[in-house]
Amino acid sequence: GHFRSWMLEAWTGCGHKRILATSATTIFWNVSSTRTRFFA
Repeated sequence: GHFRSWMLEAWTGCGHKRILATSATTIFWNVSSTRTRFFA
């Protein structure tokens, strides 16, 4: 119970970080895909 509540608190508390990480991953994926397509 305590661990789960701590996880939930960390998850909701770091919402903006989660969004930032998702954006960074998406951008990186798009850049690497474009680079691969360009050199292919």
